[in-house]
Amino acid sequence: MVKIDEVEENDMKCPLCMEFMIKPISLPCTHNFCTYCLETSLIYNPSCPLCRKEVNESLNNIISEKNINKALQEKIATSCDSEMLKNREEMILKERSKSRNLIIEY
Repeated sequence: MVKIDEVEENDMKCPLCMEFMIKPISLPCTHNFCTYCLETSLIYNPSCPLCRKEVNESLNNIISEKNINKALQEKIATSCDSEMLKNREEMILKERSKSRNLIIEY
């Protein structure tokens, strides 16, 4: 038998990074992902990483404040250590800024 708490906790985790979502974005297909995971995924393939439904909006329109799932974000904030979430987001942003400075030559 599956416990309700386990199901709810899994719903708060990004299916890509398997961590609690940071700024969860809801796609039109209703799947939710971390903003940062989704952005990276959509750069390579403009479709939902789970169901593969094509995303017809531009990346900037999808990764915007209007698409953040506020209810899910609040549930995550009340269920998790806010300091841990803040540290994780800072780490992600730091890693992203490093990777954007890379020059790839073909």
